[in-house]
Amino acid sequence: MKKPLCSVVLSTRDKAKCLDRTLASIRDQEIPFDYELIVVDDGSTDHTPKICQRYSVYYYHLKNPTYRNPSVARNVGYRAARGKIVIAQSDDIVHITPNTIEYLVKSLRPREFLLAQVKNFKYVDGKPQQFILDYCSPQRQMPYFFLGSLWRSDLYAVGGNDEEFINPCFDDNWFSDCLIKGLGLTPRYTDAVTGYHQSHDHLKTSHRNEGISRELYRAKVEKAKKTGIYISSGGAWVYV
Repeated sequence: MKKPLCSVVLSTRDKAKCLDRTLASIRDQEIPFDYELIVVDDGSTDHTPKICQRYSVYYYHLKNPTYRNPSVARNVGYRAARGKIVIAQSDDIVHITPNTIEYLVKSLRPREFLLAQVKNFKYVDGKPQQFILDYCSPQRQMPYFFLGSLWRSDLYAVGGNDEEFINPCFDDNWFSDCLIKGLGLTPRYTDAVTGYHQSHDHLKTSHRNEGISRELYRAKVEKAKKTGIYISSGGAWVYV
């Protein structure tokens, strides 16, 4: 089977409405190369499975009774990916620019990862109504994958997301440290493509216990400063 050039990978849990808008924004693009769309459902109890049936996705459902850091689910998707380039994104980011995927793939250069401009909006009746803040942009340089692309070989070299982050937050900080300080990659920020983050009630509960993750992140950074090794706890993956 011919491998796609690009794998779009996202994890999700109990955000069916947000996911529907996100997947629709991907489906509506004219993409001039083969790609695959991978959705890893980390134990949703809403109608997420039915939403995924509407789209051409590779769907993976994990048995997980409670909310946890999405690192485990993301890694399932990353390991399943076959494209040379991975577009990694949150499940609540809508692609506003009509050639988002094409741009993130064709503009990616060696020794870097590419991050799209992402703006946070409050959605009312399915439409963005109120701008809240910039999550990521050339002016606000936050090296996190709200929506961005990287080479799968680099993703595998750092071992994906670190699954020791069980509680919310700071897994993305460590992941970017591994890419930048571990592999020596350069983050590049672009406003040529834009994603809208859908503000939702899930944010109020998903960030509980983030203090535990903060302390874990600090411990990993301190250890890495001494050893010079920035890599996920599971080690590098075999790239094929």
